[in-house]
Amino acid sequence: METHTHTHLLNPCFVTWRLILYDDDDIVVINKPADLRIDGPFSASVHKLMLYLYPSPTLQSQLDEKLRDADFGSVYNKRRHTALLHLIAPLATHAQMKDDPIRLVHQLDYATSGVLLMAKSKKAAASANRAFADRLTDKQYVAVVSNLSSEDVPIGPEFVVKLPSLPSSSLEPWRDGTLENRYRKKRSRDASGTFDGYMPIHTVFAKFRSKLLRCKNTGSEAAKQNKKRKASDDLPSLPESSIPISPGEVDELLELGQSWKKVRSSSNGSKWISILEPMTKEYNRALLSYYEKKREQERVGDVVEESKSTRNQQLGLPPLFRLSDDGSQEELDSFYICAAIGDYEDNRFRVVVDPGTAASSVHRVDDQSALPEMRPSLTKCTVLWRGHTDRGSDDGRVAVSKVLLKPWTGRRHQLRVHLAHVVGFSILGDKAYEGNGNQKGRAITKRMCLHAKQLDIPLKGKGTMRFEAPEPLWFD
Repeated sequence: METHTHTHLLNPCFVTWRLILYDDDDIVVINKPADLRIDGPFSASVHKLMLYLYPSPTLQSQLDEKLRDADFGSVYNKRRHTALLHLIAPLATHAQMKDDPIRLVHQLDYATSGVLLMAKSKKAAASANRAFADRLTDKQYVAVVSNLSSEDVPIGPEFVVKLPSLPSSSLEPWRDGTLENRYRKKRSRDASGTFDGYMPIHTVFAKFRSKLLRCKNTGSEAAKQNKKRKASDDLPSLPESSIPISPGEVDELLELGQSWKKVRSSSNGSKWISILEPMTKEYNRALLSYYEKKREQERVGDVVEESKSTRNQQLGLPPLFRLSDDGSQEELDSFYICAAIGDYEDNRFRVVVDPGTAASSVHRVDDQSALPEMRPSLTKCTVLWRGHTDRGSDDGRVAVSKVLLKPWTGRRHQLRVHLAHVVGFSILGDKAYEGNGNQKGRAITKRMCLHAKQLDIPLKGKGTMRFEAPEPLWFD
């Protein structure tokens, strides 16, 4: 595996900051500063920063026009800097500059610092996006968690030892992608309004045509048709058409054949569409009710195999656990956080965890019917050191622990909410999830102590590459 930690210097001011971690013709990797937004109508953002460092051809042309009469030298450089900032200031998104070469392929929260990879072409972006979508990347974060209510160190040795111990095979559905793939398929079906057993309009048309054909045929011909009926015909009956159909129209439909595409484009197609569209909706409502009742009967009559259910696979693991068959020193201080996360669709900033996994009633949602869609989420946490700090606190020492976090899934705020609401100890400086200790935490540090330390990613033509961002000095 190739490791890249060198600095490509575009400006002397980046020597101490180590902004650029890697730069070639396809990608650029930066050490994102904390408290910097990705894009948007703000005075500073990653988007604006990258436009300043890598002006698009259009932006460069506009800049050259402004500096056409300027002399080279210190005055020119100052004018160039000012002119470029003025040109960039109104730009909020990538779409506003059509030839902007920099394309974002993943995200970091506003308050999180560390490794952020961007592509310089559509081809490079597609390669990186595919790696993230197929869960081929490996991300590592470091964080400082705090105990602002007592001097006991957070996530102490006794905390980890008392957790339930499971064999590593318990993680197999997560490791091989089975659980995530099943969730994605379900989400795709939900987004399209479909379900297992859903019938699209062309399938309903085939059933409708067969029904008309059976009604038309008599005698031995009808017997032949009945023999062709499948066991699936115990499904709900097809609704009757609310629009009258004449015998001549039936003959015309049957002569057109079995292609719904041909029927809807025929001279009488608008009538068949007005019949089949509401019929399809009504029939699928009946099918959904039928399958739900059938599944309920199966649950009552049979022993449910948890390994075949996405939800049960997640709930089959406790919210906090450690592995029993790895005696390495790392595993002695390692444990897993398994809690589904819900992200509300009304643009609320905070996310919620499955109420059954919350460490405290403070973090539980009373009205569970109001919960958003819950997504399976898993994080590995390893304690690196434990201690105290008295920096900026009037109340004496503050107990802290430094942890290494490896997200197995990539939900919004996953690491933050898993630590705060499931483990019970928030990241120091996390204004959203620190709760009542927020004011005290902000007195110790002005930033959230979460840093994207390392990213391993396979890229087409490059193999697997590793990028590392130096940890902020305060973390040590």
